[in-house]
Amino acid sequence: MRNILGLCFCVIFLIAVSIPTVLLAAPDQDCSDSDQASPSLIESINNNKDVWKLEGCNTVRHIQSNTLCEPSIGDWPLDRLIIFPSDPAIARGNDIGCDYIIPHGGGLTLYITHLDKPRSEEEAFNEFTAAILSRFPNARPVQVIRLENETIKPHAALYEIELKGEQHLTGVWYQTIRGWDVKVRATFPANPQVKAEGDQFESSLLWFSKAMALDKVESE
Repeated sequence: MRNILGLCFCVIFLIAVSIPTVLLAAPDQDCSDSDQASPSLIESINNNKDVWKLEGCNTVRHIQSNTLCEPSIGDWPLDRLIIFPSDPAIARGNDIGCDYIIPHGGGLTLYITHLDKPRSEEEAFNEFTAAILSRFPNARPVQVIRLENETIKPHAALYEIELKGEQHLTGVWYQTIRGWDVKVRATFPANPQVKAEGDQFESSLLWFSKAMALDKVESE
């Protein structure tokens, strides 16, 4: 199960960092209640139109990085859009997060940050793993399956931890892409139900392949 979940979260990371080089126009269409983004997400977009753009019925694009926050990852829905209070040196919209809910306990957040003075990937990744080990001193490393291509080679770590008396997995996937720090942080129960939901991520490969194809065409 751990290997499958590691594979799934690497797929999520690969989708997130496949940043197209041109904006896609939102289709002009009517949305049913079931397809429409939640009222809280729409409010976040409308209140921050310089940072977020709604495409279609429920897909959110981060304008500055051109990254898509999909409406769901498998059965894990997009719940919240975050604009972090930043150092004055970081422009508004250059430090954001897309927060997903994992049923049965847990969550996943995609962080996108642009730093004027980038640090090395190794330094940043060491800070992320140190923060996990500081919070969970008894964390035990488990195997992470890495998905890589010519440009996407994330640093990745996955740990088994005890949280509220139950076994969980917590992990981080990180890489700098075109000047943007891209990080996925996730904590989720290590149980068969979550494994079954995680298996649905296989379908995400199709979206990823399309995004990479667009990126390749526009980059040439």
